[in-house]
This record gives sequence, C-alpha cells and structure tokens, in this order.
Amino acid sequence: MASHTGHHGALWPPLAPERDHVDGPASAAPTLLVFGAYATPWSRRLGEVLDAARLTTRVAWRHYPDETAHPHAFAFALAAEAAATRGKFWVLTRELLKLRHDDPQDLHDALVRAGLDPEWTLEAMRARTGAERIDADVASARASGVAFAPTLFVNGERYRGELDPAAITGRPR
Repeated sequence: MASHTGHHGALWPPLAPERDHVDGPASAAPTLLVFGAYATPWSRRLGEVLDAARLTTRVAWRHYPDETAHPHAFAFALAAEAAATRGKFWVLTRELLKLRHDDPQDLHDALVRAGLDPEWTLEAMRARTGAERIDADVASARASGVAFAPTLFVNGERYRGELDPAAITGRPR
C-alpha cells in the first residue's frame, strides 16, 4: 500500500467511525476531528470546545502526543486507550482535558472520577495497551500535515480559526 502524503490541509485517512473514537450525535452532519494531546496548556480550552461541539456535532479524537513539548502526553494517551477497552474513552478524556498539569496524583484522581480502577489502568499502561493505535494516529497526523496539538479538522478539512466552539461549529453557544 502506498503511503499518502502531500494532502495539504485535508485529513488522511478520512474519519472512520468504526476505528476512530467518536462522540456526539451519530446523525450530525458536521464532524469535528481533533488531533489532541493531554497535559498541554491548551487542554482545558480544548475540553470546553469539545464539550460544546459534542451537543450538535460528531466529535472524533486522534492522539498527537508531543513528548518533547509535553513529557507525559504519551502516558496520558495510554491511559485513555486503557479506558477505551472498558468503554470509558470519552469519560476519561473529559477528565484528562480538565487537568491543570500532569502530576501523577492528578492522573490517579482523574481515573477515579472516570470510574476506572487506577491499579488496573496503570497495569494496562505498562503493557502499552493501545500504543499501536497511538502510533497510527501520529502517522495520520503527519500524513495530514499536522505539526502541533490541538489541530482540528471540520468535515475533513483543516480548521485554522480560533479555539472557539461557535466559530468551529458555526453555531452560537
């Protein structure tokens, strides 16, 4: 299979609801796909945007943890993938995006709030559960021309505006 590059602002590969982490109304025409990372200065604002968008928009998440900029982003992505195996990806994602920093105690508390057993989750993280998916998401980000998180795509096209729910979804709050 040939690699796909040079897409200049278009999402590659396209949204795949059977593969991507998708939240919000399945019938919604607009789709917002975010290449995101946890434990970044933008996390809280991104969480607010996703919470607002999810009411009227299908929201999808692909991981883009930049370990150089955010040393714990990959570990937090592993936690989210562990949560996914229990059907709690979005529950934990919402908790992780609320964190102000990446202190291990914050992760523990977020796991508890999400209804996950911290010991089980840490064991899944040590086993690198979901690491292949994270790597595939990073490859998708690179093929889509993504250089930083968060980067958003609306209906498959790169969104270049501000991180504001009304601007992204085209609807006032």
